[in-house]
Amino acid sequence: MDGDRQPIFNAPWPAVLLTVVILTVYGVQSFLPAEQILPRWAFSAQALEQGRYVTLFSALFLSGGWGHALANGVGALAFGTPLARLFGGKFAGASAFFLFCLVCGALSNLGFALVHPGSVGLLVGASGSVSALMAAALSSLWLFYLNQGQILFLVVILTILIYIRHAANLKRLNAGTEPKIGAKKG
Repeated sequence: MDGDRQPIFNAPWPAVLLTVVILTVYGVQSFLPAEQILPRWAFSAQALEQGRYVTLFSALFLSGGWGHALANGVGALAFGTPLARLFGGKFAGASAFFLFCLVCGALSNLGFALVHPGSVGLLVGASGSVSALMAAALSSLWLFYLNQGQILFLVVILTILIYIRHAANLKRLNAGTEPKIGAKKG
């Protein structure tokens, strides 16, 4: 009977590695002074205007707290698993998976810069990448149940609702006064 047992944890290694990296980097970050890490490695529209393009990617590996890191880690594991399986576990598939995460995360940071040009508000986290993993994992369901017009309507409505729900957060980020980013309890 023991031979029939399935493992409790069965995620492909690229999804596991992404989760481990998110949590490990925040573990290290939590021991370092935020004033040394965030201005140099977090993303902002101002950093982009100054030509510090590395922040498009470096910010993806930082987090605003353990809750933020854990949420992104769990999301990366849950929604990265189907995509990592689709790409495969060999070098080419894993490379495509990680490239997808990096590109989508960087594009989400660019989206912030387009909406808030000149902003000094610092952006950290893999939420853009995790959101892309979620969309990719759920896209087959959307395509199965909805036609193109319904999908477009849903995307527009959800975008508007998300913006309305987070308008105050976006204003604080734009002003550089969002209290949760970089705040250390001590």
